[in-house]
Amino acid sequence: MAAKKKTSTTKTPAKAAARKGTTFAMLAEQVELPADACGRGRCVRGLAVSPAAAAVLDCGFPGGFFAYDAPVAPKPNVNKFMLAYGQGGFVPRGALPTVYAIAAAAPADLAKAHANPPPMPSLEKAMTHALHYGDAIELYAIEAHYGAEAVLDAVVTAFAEKHDRKWKHAHRQYRYLTFGLRSLQWRVSKAARDRMRQRLLARWELDDDCSAELDVLLNGRAGVERSGDRFGNQPNGPIDSSDLAQAHDDPQWALDQWLARLKILKPADRVKVHPQLLVLCGPKAVAATRANFARFRSADKKKNEAYLSLFA
Repeated sequence: MAAKKKTSTTKTPAKAAARKGTTFAMLAEQVELPADACGRGRCVRGLAVSPAAAAVLDCGFPGGFFAYDAPVAPKPNVNKFMLAYGQGGFVPRGALPTVYAIAAAAPADLAKAHANPPPMPSLEKAMTHALHYGDAIELYAIEAHYGAEAVLDAVVTAFAEKHDRKWKHAHRQYRYLTFGLRSLQWRVSKAARDRMRQRLLARWELDDDCSAELDVLLNGRAGVERSGDRFGNQPNGPIDSSDLAQAHDDPQWALDQWLARLKILKPADRVKVHPQLLVLCGPKAVAATRANFARFRSADKKKNEAYLSLFA
């Protein structure tokens, strides 16, 4: 009797998620977002797989913590905990105190923060720590507790008050906090976003060398071309997808850059699909990314597939 031919059991992220009963689209249905978030409506009709997916994409996903109600699965150590919950995106609400405690802890205190997270400090104390030692992850954790507008105003005020030309060297973490503003800006009201841009542009005009991240955040295509991260640090290399997503004033240029990057993609290249670039560039970018999916580095495919699952 002939041996029965085995059917393929390739584990794609989509199939794995289906077996677990949870997908990014399902998590998006459980997230509460600010009603007056100025990002609402950026995702063109039909681009996302559902209205809920469109809403989280409008509000800057994956940058930020999009909290949903679910039991928090215990993680055996701090590294696995942060790998699961500490990179932004969907996070069980109950995990947020631990995420903040770990993000704000000194390296020697990480295990202690993971095992016994202290109470959330006041907004003033949390922001003081973030402005001196923090990064985007710490900023997102504070936002999840106190709200986007309070955090945005605190960061922008700190930026606007720095008049020392060498401030960027004394406060390197401001570069990382600026990165956090990229997504946070879409979760506040239009008035708050406009106020942020006016104040930071005034700071930029005072000293246009103050931060490459600020250049990318504020100046659209010109800032992205001038200060965006490039593959291999080559002067004319392909621009990182998260930086291309900031070219809000020229979506066609951003699309052309992304299509050109996909054409020369090699299996060894570390290239991640940034959902905000697909939101900016629309259906052509989504279709081209899916058509070239097999060419992505194996280590990046799982996360890229999860992001793509939010798109129709």
